[in-house]
Order: sequence, then C-alpha cells, then structure tokens
Amino acid sequence: MEAGRTYETIQLEIKDTRYLRGTKSDNLTTYAKLEFDGRVIGETNKVESNADTTAVYNYTCHLDCWYIDDVNARVTIEDLASKPVVITFVEVLPKEKKQKEEKVVLLGQCSVDLFSLLRDGRTHFDRTLLIHPITTGDVKPAAASATPDRNTAVSQTTNDDTEAKPEVNISLSVNQLLLDEELQKNTNLMTVRVGSAYSLPDAFTGANGSFNYMLGMPLPHSGGKDGFVLFQNGAFKPAVDKESKRRPMKWHNAPMSASGAQFIPSQFLEKPAPMEEKGDFPEMRHEEFRMEAENEKGRITWDTEKRSYLDPDTKAVFRALVQHKRLLPVEVLRISGPAGSKAPGAAGKKTQLQVEEENGLVSFHGVCYVDLGPLLYPGVKSISGAFKVHPYSESEIERKTLRRPTMLDELARVQNSAVRGNNVSPHRSKGQSTKRMSTVAKNQESLGDVSEYSTSGTSPESAVYAESKTYVVLEISLIRPLIPQRQQEELITMVSLAIPPRPTTKIQVGGADKAVSDYHSQLTSVAHMVLDEFRSLYGKDILNGELDLGAEEQIKRKKRLYYELNTSGKYFAYKEQMKHAIVKIVREKFMKTSAFATPELLQQFLSELYVYLIDEMHVCIGKFLSVNEKNPAIKAPEISCAQLKRFAEEAFDQGDYQHSGRYYKEMIVKNDRDSASWLENGVFHLHMGNNIKAKECFKESVAIDQNYVPGLLLYGIVSTLETNFDEAEVVFERAVNLSFQSDLPPFLPSAVIGIFYEFVDNQFRLEHAFLQAARIFAMHEELSTKDEKKKSSSGETSPMRADNPEQRELERKAIWKSNSTLSMHPKAKENKALNIGTTTAKRTNSNTSDKHVNTDVSADAAKSTGNNDNDDGGDTSNEKECGGKTNFHSIYLQTVDWLLECHALNFAESVLARELLSAKDGPTINYYILLARLQMKQKNYQQANETINKAIALEIENPEAWAISGHIAYEEGRKNIMQDCYERTIAFVDDALHMHTILLRLAHVYMESGKYAQAKRIYLMASKYSFTCPTWLGVGMACYRLGELEEAEDALAEANVLNNTNPTVWSYLALVTLKTNRQLEAEQCYKYATKLGLSDQKLVKEVAELQRQVGFGDPSF
Repeated sequence: MEAGRTYETIQLEIKDTRYLRGTKSDNLTTYAKLEFDGRVIGETNKVESNADTTAVYNYTCHLDCWYIDDVNARVTIEDLASKPVVITFVEVLPKEKKQKEEKVVLLGQCSVDLFSLLRDGRTHFDRTLLIHPITTGDVKPAAASATPDRNTAVSQTTNDDTEAKPEVNISLSVNQLLLDEELQKNTNLMTVRVGSAYSLPDAFTGANGSFNYMLGMPLPHSGGKDGFVLFQNGAFKPAVDKESKRRPMKWHNAPMSASGAQFIPSQFLEKPAPMEEKGDFPEMRHEEFRMEAENEKGRITWDTEKRSYLDPDTKAVFRALVQHKRLLPVEVLRISGPAGSKAPGAAGKKTQLQVEEENGLVSFHGVCYVDLGPLLYPGVKSISGAFKVHPYSESEIERKTLRRPTMLDELARVQNSAVRGNNVSPHRSKGQSTKRMSTVAKNQESLGDVSEYSTSGTSPESAVYAESKTYVVLEISLIRPLIPQRQQEELITMVSLAIPPRPTTKIQVGGADKAVSDYHSQLTSVAHMVLDEFRSLYGKDILNGELDLGAEEQIKRKKRLYYELNTSGKYFAYKEQMKHAIVKIVREKFMKTSAFATPELLQQFLSELYVYLIDEMHVCIGKFLSVNEKNPAIKAPEISCAQLKRFAEEAFDQGDYQHSGRYYKEMIVKNDRDSASWLENGVFHLHMGNNIKAKECFKESVAIDQNYVPGLLLYGIVSTLETNFDEAEVVFERAVNLSFQSDLPPFLPSAVIGIFYEFVDNQFRLEHAFLQAARIFAMHEELSTKDEKKKSSSGETSPMRADNPEQRELERKAIWKSNSTLSMHPKAKENKALNIGTTTAKRTNSNTSDKHVNTDVSADAAKSTGNNDNDDGGDTSNEKECGGKTNFHSIYLQTVDWLLECHALNFAESVLARELLSAKDGPTINYYILLARLQMKQKNYQQANETINKAIALEIENPEAWAISGHIAYEEGRKNIMQDCYERTIAFVDDALHMHTILLRLAHVYMESGKYAQAKRIYLMASKYSFTCPTWLGVGMACYRLGELEEAEDALAEANVLNNTNPTVWSYLALVTLKTNRQLEAEQCYKYATKLGLSDQKLVKEVAELQRQVGFGDPSF
C-alpha cells in the first residue's frame, strides 16, 4: 500500500433506468435510495418518466473505504468484500384531495456487488442490473420512506413474460486500485459457499412445527482474531422441488425487501470437475448414492456465500491454522421455533406463544470435518465437495481438529447480547466499538435457549447421521493460492541457470573431402555439357559410322570444338562454374587464405595446384568414362548404439564392469549429442556407486536436451542424495511440467517428486504430488480403455494373441524361424520396464498377480503397447528379446520398477513402503517381486531369498519370481539352485524379464557340467532373443565340444564380427583351424588371441597341446 494512504473513495453512479412502470399509470415519478450496511449513503432527485422512456438520474454518491482499523473507520475492505450496496427505487404517488403528505410505493430493489473492485484489479466497472420487484403491500406516507420496515410496494411483474424487465445502469469507479501490488501480494480474499445438506435423516425435518437450520464454522477474523461464520435459515426443499445445475448464491446476512435482490449478481454454485472434487463422497466413486440423495430425497438448502478479506495478520493466522490444525469443524444443527420469529429480548411485552417459541431446543447436532490441507498445495485455490456429517462429539472434535467446539458458545453469546439489547459482533471482544456492524450472525432470529445445552457427549438425535450418510456441499476458495506455483517460464529459466544448455553446434558441411567432392561434381557437369556440344557437331557422323579416327582429323575436330566454345561464350561460362569449386580446394585442401609473400611462392603454389587439379580431373574423368560394371561396395559392419547398450548390459550382468563401462563410453563417442547415451552412462556409474560421475552424466543429458524428462528426474534424485534440495525441487517441478512430453508414464514424475517431498518432510506437497499422479493415472487408464474398446469394436486383434494355445505355439515357432535381430530402439529396455501394460504375453494366472488397486485411485492399470520401431534399418525387436512384461496395477509399483532399473534404491525403498501401506488385502506378488529385486541390488541376499519365497508361495507358476530366485542363487554361488530356478523359468509358456541373461547363465552351467548339447540349445535360444558376441561364442564353443567344426566356425565368425577384440573367440577359432589343418589361419588366430591377452589358462594349455599334436600353429617355434 502506498505510504500515507488511509482511505480510498468509491464513486457509485446511478445513470438511468429503463422499463420501470408505475402502480397506477405509465407516467411515474421516482427516486432511488442507496444503503450500505443499514445506513443510507445517498438519495437521488425525483425524476419523471414512463414505461417507454428512460429515467435519467446521473447521480453519484461516494463511499470512503478505510485501510486502518479504527473507531472512525465506518467502512473497511472487509465490509466491501462481504456487503452489498442496496438500491431501492421508490415511486412518489400524486397527491389526492385533502392529502397532506405524499405517499410512496417501493417498486423494486437491486444489490450492487463491490467485490469486483477488490478481485479483478480494475478501477472502473459498468454494470446493468435487474430491478427485482417488491411484494405488493400497503401504500405508506412519504415521511416513512426512510424507515427500513416500510417495505411495501407494487410488483413490477406483468402477465406478459416477453415484456422487458426493468433494469438500471450503474458505474463503479475508484481513483486508484483498492488493493495495489503490495497488498495483493500480502493479503487474500476468501469465499465460503454453503450449498445444501442431502440424504437427511427421516426425523430431521419433522412433521410439526418450524425449524431454523444452522451451519457454522470457526474462521479467523480481521487482525487475526478468532471468529465464527454462521449460516442461518436453511430452507427444507422436498424431492419434487428439483435443483438447477447453476444455483444463484445469496448474500450472507443481508436482508432484502425484494426476494430477487437477495441473490449476488452473476454468482452461481456449480459442481466442481470430477478430478478436482474433494470431500468424503466424491461423485466419481459415489455417483449412484449422490444421484439418489440429490434427486429422490429432501434437502436443506442455504445457497449462501460469505466473503472475507484476509489482511496480512489474518492470512498468516489462517495459513498457520491450515498447517497445524488442518481439519475445519463445520457444525450443523437444528433449532426448533419459527425461522421468522424475532430475537429473544426484543422490545415489547412477549405473549405466552412467543415465550414458548423462544425456548426452542437444539437438536440433530452434527459436524463435518473439512480438510483444508489442499489449500497448501502449490497453485490450489479452492476446496469443494460433499462432506459427511458425523454425530456431534466434543471429545472427538478436540481430538481431530485440536480445538474446542464454538458454535453453541457463539449462539449463546449472540442470544445474551440480544437479551441485553447490544448488537455485539461475535468477532469482536468486549472493548471494541459497535459502530461497525457485524457481518457474521447479524440476523439474530429464533436462536432458542442454547445456554443450558450440554456438549459433553453425543446427543441421541445426532446419532442418526451415521446411518443416513448425510452430507453437506461446501466450497472454500481463495482469490490467490496460499502457496504460489512456479510458472513454466520461471522453471525453464531456473533449470537453464542450474544446467546451462549445450550450444547447438552447426553440422560441419565443409572440409577437404567435401571440397574435392564438389570439384568432381563440377567436372562431371562440365564434361556432360562438352560432350553434348561435341555430339551436336559430329553426332550424325557417329551414328553413320563415318567418323574418321585419324590423328589429323582428331586435331581438326578439337580445334573446331574449341572455336565453337570460345565464340559462343560457353568456355568462359564453364570456367566460372569451376571457379568456386577450385577456390574451396585452395582454402580447405591447401589451407591458403592469405596473400603470398613473393611471386616465386605464388608460382610454386600454382604449379602444385595445377598438378593436383589435373590429377583429380583424370580420376574424375576416368570414373565418368568408365564402362566397366561397378562392383557393389561392401559396407563395413557397424555397431549401433542399441547394440552397444545390449553389450554393456550383458557385460554388466556377467560381472565384467570394465567392458561394460567401455561400451557405454563408446555409445557417447558414437553420438555425444544423444541424451539417452549420457543417461545410460550415468545409470552405470550410479550402479557402481560413483554418484559424482553419475550426476555429471545426467547433467550433460539435460544440457543437450532441456526437456529430457528421465535426465531431469535422475539429476534431481542424485541432487537429493547430495542434500541439494533446492536444485532438486526445481528440476523435479520442471519434469512434472513435461510429464506428457516424455516416453515415461505421465504420472511417474509426480510420483517421484512426491517421494522427494517425503525426504524433505513437506507433507502437504507430498499429498498433492500423489493426488496429481492418481488423477493422471486414472485419466491415462480411461483413455487406454477407450482405445481398447475401439479396437475390439473394429475387429482388431493383438498380433500375439495368446488365447489359443495352438496359435501361441505357432507364434513361438515363427519367432524361432525368424532372423535373430536386436532392437535398435535406444530406449527398448527402458520402455519395457515402464510400460503400464501390454496386450501380449499375459500371465498364466494374472488374476492373482495384483489383487488390489492403489488407494489413491479407483481404477485398474492403464494398458499400453511397447515401441518396436526400427531405427537402424534391418534390426527389429520383439517382446521375447527382453522377456515378458509385468502388469503393475499400481502407481507405486510402476514407479518402483523404473527406479530399480535406474538404481535409485533410496527412492525405490520409500515408494515400496507406501505401496505396502496402501495395500488393502496385504502385499501382492508384484510387491514381493520388486522388494526382492531391491534387496538383491542392496546385496541383502538372505532377505531377498525370503521375500521371493513368499512371492512363489503366492503364485508358484510365476516365471519372474523363479527368475529372481535364480538371480539370487547366482549371486550367492549356489549353482544347483540357480540351475533349477532357471530351468523352471524357461519351462513356462510366458517369459520373465531379462531372459537373455537367464539363458546365458544357464548355458554356462551346462558347459561347465559337460552338457554340451543342452548348452548349444540354450545358447541358440539366447541368440534368438538377442545376438551378441557371448551368445555366438557359446554356440561355437558347444559345437566345437560336440565335434561340429563347421557349425562352430560359422558361429565363431559371427561372434568375431560383433567383437573382434575377444581373445576367447580367437582362441576357439585357432582350435577349429588346427583341427581342420589350416596352418596359416591357425597361426593368425593364435597370434591375435595372444596379442589380446588371453587369460584363461585352461584354454591356453588346450591350444598349446593341440599345436603340439598337429605340429604347427605357434609361429614362435
């Protein structure tokens, strides 16, 4: 707020009215009276008009709004927010004979909402408001026109519904914004809307008598003082009186003479979006119950709106209440007695009937618990929903809300104040002035005798709430969120500051090779044109065979060709065409860009250039005029990034971390602008426990692509482990913003940031993150379900449908007969681990795989299919390559699966704990499988073994459980148990994850035990999943041991193509060539095996023994 500004003046101008009709004739004399908070603030002059003309008032009144809390501050911002300006239009009747005073008739009223001056941040508004008619009554003298009780008038309604309704044009303006930028930042505006109570107990409304239905809640008042908001005079509506979808809201404690003026202009109570609804009975899960309660049963309706201004102190108090006492008790009760009776203690002698009415009883006392915690979620401004009414219990309220009940105390205090004749606001203490009228509980009608009501326990009447499931529709909203949400542009800037983007490098299009290539292209083009010119001169002679090939004739033809080229100007055009290509050769090939020091150096360079250009011209013309058939170029074998990734994973599974790291580095060398390659390298370092290198790799992946969600998530995870929470929060929030632009499931970033908030102990943001993940999960599932229905209705079927066993077997055989290929998709494994579901390879007993759905959502897992794109021409992928996929019907389980793949064990452990807490029917088999994987990665093999045994006990035919049991036995060195588990795994129809690794390990056991035929079969199965050097090496080794030398050599040759630096491959090639008596090849193979450092001493002795037997193979002897 600007320094020195203590108040601001509001100008309210009444411009004119239209279609206003008199009571006795079309000609009428009217004036308008303006009231605010029960005080008259202005009155216009009398204006004559008729129904067809406009009554022009052009009257402006002023209302001072004070910023200080002082006795003289008659109107404050709180008043502007909660109270309307009431405009009453009065008709002055003509004087009759012998009439001393003028008589007036109240024609209508309208209410002016000043809240827009605070909410919209504008200084001027023009409004057109309807003038609502006042009920027809007696005519009063003009002297009583200022009396509020004189509200009798003639209705403005007509029998013709098409006739225009009376309306008034007004204007609201201020010189400066009421809430400047500083005030907007430090204050807030709160709106409480109360709709209706539904599913009422049968005895709630009562057959006899009238009742006052009340609802109240404790909320802080201006200055941070304790306050109470009371909603009275709820009206019972039977089921036949149907509700509209958009119900207008009434002013809170602002009685009007015209029934239509009690509604706030343009304010309606609407149902929230299903995904945004809070409360105990969200419509998504209780649609049938809500439909029956709201359409087939009676209800109590308030439809009232209360606005409040939260100054800096009140805002701080409210935020502290939400944070520490997040449950708001909303009390509901019924007081017997007519709703329209006067307050106790009113002036005048009371009759016996009035005494009986005033001694009403409080009954059906209930309470709703509204969770205000979501208001501390980032960017959340409102809470709305259906909140269940619980039986009233003082001890229960104190236990849940950490505060004492106050509604009955408030009613008693209001009653006592009315008895003493003081209009004391429940928001103010004793010493405060009563000049400012209270906006809470101002209407003190029929409160009954509540001073002796006991609140020590639950009343018998309120117990019926538990049976009837009564609920109240409420909405609490703010203009600005308590916790602002970072905007996308801000997050982009912050991420770029933390991780500067790598500048985009231009593709190098120049260079020496390119210059020479351009020179050849220009030579070819000029040669074509010269040949065309020659054909135009001697084409006929060539066709008729009359071309003389003598030396003299050739010289003549050359001279004539030169002559034609020079005289036509084509020669100079050819020179200009060649000039640019030659200049590029001088710059790129000879690197000459500056002037020569002496003429001799220039001549020397020109001689060298001439020789080079002539030589290149001969090469080009030789190719151009060559008539020999070109031999097809043999493309050198090239290993793709996907193959390198497979090799790295394979080496890592075998414990060869050195070669695994080398393969990951080769991926980066192959394409250092690929974010996925840097990410894979970072995950490898995370596996090795080198968090510093891992963070650098993740940082580089984000520097290359600032929108790379996996890199952002993993960078944030490592930053969290380093306790760099501010940086981690920024990148996590950016990842959440990009949820739908990634290959990851869209809910996964929200789940990961939820675990981050658990680490930093921010409970409110943790809840918000998982609720957001649940909403995205449900939406994703709904879309997937619709897609499946469309496919089924159109007759589409899965390409690997497994409903028919014979069809399944045919598909398996087709895979065996197909060429062994490897997925070229750089994220094949990642997609495998993250897919929510698949239409192929369903479990044998899938109904027991996951019996519960996450408690955050009431939906099953969404379905999606894997990505089998071919990125490198001839390579393809199928599900067999990486094994079957597990359908995780839980947000937590899918998040854990991805975190385990990325070796983020701390985060995975926290998510698994939440999964265990959310499991309604206890841990599922998928939980045990993921827990065993986590414990195995933590090298806690004993607990992992116990865990996986529990999974096998739940479903003995689960291949993944047996595979993990085999992995644990492999790590512990129990080969017999490992062999048994792996054999069970491959015996199932469906596959486990990482089948390639399983087959390699099983085949290795067979080789060690001398079961070469079985080893060969398993190695061949592995090569069908993914052909790598170890698979073909295993096939070659098994074939060699079986004496199948030709097949062994073919398999070893395949292995050598994939990796020509493997000494074991060269050693077995040496053994094969020694067996086949090929001395030269045997010596070469032995030389490479020795050069590459063969370390297997047993194999070294075997090669030496065979060399001794055949008498050759070692060139050193």
